[in-house]
Amino acid sequence: MGRTGPEQQPHPNLLIPYSRRSFWRGLVHELAVASGVLKGGKECRLADLDKLPDEQLARLHPQIHPSCRICIREGYVWCEWNSGNAVRLFPSQQREDLLTLNLCDGQHTLAEIGRLVAYEMGWDEGRGFAYARKLFLSLASRMICVPKEPLASVE
Repeated sequence: MGRTGPEQQPHPNLLIPYSRRSFWRGLVHELAVASGVLKGGKECRLADLDKLPDEQLARLHPQIHPSCRICIREGYVWCEWNSGNAVRLFPSQQREDLLTLNLCDGQHTLAEIGRLVAYEMGWDEGRGFAYARKLFLSLASRMICVPKEPLASVE
């Protein structure tokens, strides 16, 4: 029996916005975390990022998920997934958001990103880190921005 009526179709909010390849990469990432736990590391999954202390978060190297592309259109910053789905992130005029997002390149730690944002915006370092942390955690909750390293390795 095929899906024909509206009640048989999946709810649009339940559709996963990434491809099978992205799903498998995410699964491999979670397995790497489990492997780190078996080697004596502390378990931490993407869903647990907001529970990490700032000292641990500061050592992460945030990067844009490999299966999404960041672009600007219609006055907003968008994440376009390889699957074709797109997510509107924030207005492109928000300088601090653009700066923070551009620094999530896998090369800078979250602490470095916070310092750079603070310098560019004329803020103190605490405010810069808090801002970078908030944006990173928001994007990580939607798997748009993820840590470069397995989470078990940043103890």
